[in-house]
Amino acid sequence: MNKYWYLWPYAVASFLYYGFIGCFVSYLALYLIDKGFDSIEIGAVFAISTLARVVLGQLVAYLSDVKQQHLGFYRLGLMGAILFLLPCLFIPNNYGFLLLIILSLGCFMSVVSQVELLCLDAAKSNVKVYNRIRLFGSFGFVICAIFMGKLLEIGSAIAVVYLGLVVLLSGFLISLKMINAPHKQAQQSSVTDFVNKCCSSVFIAFLLSSILLHISFAPFISFFTQYLALNGYKGVEVGILFSLGAAAEIVFFFFAGAVVARFGFRRLLIFGLLITAIRWYLQGRYIDNLPLAIITQCLHAFSFGLMHSVSVQFLRQYFEPKQQGRGQFMYFGIAFGLGTAIGSWLTGITWQNGLGSELTFTWAAVSCLIGALVLWLVPNTQFLQSMSVNSKIKV
Repeated sequence: MNKYWYLWPYAVASFLYYGFIGCFVSYLALYLIDKGFDSIEIGAVFAISTLARVVLGQLVAYLSDVKQQHLGFYRLGLMGAILFLLPCLFIPNNYGFLLLIILSLGCFMSVVSQVELLCLDAAKSNVKVYNRIRLFGSFGFVICAIFMGKLLEIGSAIAVVYLGLVVLLSGFLISLKMINAPHKQAQQSSVTDFVNKCCSSVFIAFLLSSILLHISFAPFISFFTQYLALNGYKGVEVGILFSLGAAAEIVFFFFAGAVVARFGFRRLLIFGLLITAIRWYLQGRYIDNLPLAIITQCLHAFSFGLMHSVSVQFLRQYFEPKQQGRGQFMYFGIAFGLGTAIGSWLTGITWQNGLGSELTFTWAAVSCLIGALVLWLVPNTQFLQSMSVNSKIKV
């Protein structure tokens, strides 16, 4: 029997977690438009839900570190997402409906650092093994996004909620096959130690650049499916083009460990931000050109695949074992959450139901350029000196 067979629940959990993003979060704007909400209200939903997850997620990260119960809090987050989403099938299309969507998204996204930590622990911090597990998340995103595109072609927008609930419930059931792996030998880490880590120039530069990256991703997350539809793409075409980026990201995950070992954190983060700036610039102007649309989607390998892999590995090395939940959440919660919230708010203002798409993707590109500049101002030697000797990752 393959020595990695025991990892199958973690691979399936990753598949389903990111599959929910592909089938629900990615199509939520289309669903809400079908319900009669406008772009400002939709932008507010994404912004408020990400802010909610910042607060809730930080609490979850702290408690899961203290109690060393990453799996328990992961299950709790999935169950909360299910319970808040289920009533949306029955209640009127009012602000109460939007509140339930916000709470469901907040619960779901607040435990993103937990699923990553569970996969890292299961992989015993081996970069190659972790990336093999994580690529199943990309497969989940692709398959669920394409499947949802097909469902929307033959059915109504309510399919977004039905499929979302099926994926969430499946994720919860699979979590029953997972094992919590607390760091029993790790020394207790004080709040002061964690705060000091967060106040270093290296971490501040990393966090600011990550926030700016995720600010730039907000138009893509919130309105890309609508953007494709407005430019003449149909049903499955939307799903396939949207998923092409995730397919490129899957290819990258096979080589991520070797790439990080060869080029280092700072250099790769700057490169990823510059490539992402080019991606948004081209996407905002040439989305109706199919060859260029395909190329910009393939750049997702760097915009997300590279940036995600480098960021997770950087945090795993930077923070002590007893700080891992809070450390990972500083990226998945604060950077991803706060960045997406700010970006969603800005997108809601500038998108104007698609009329402001070029302006929106332009400021997204500028956001990435500023992020690259922030990292460039911090010497590489400071990055190398900041790595924790207690949390080295095997490549």
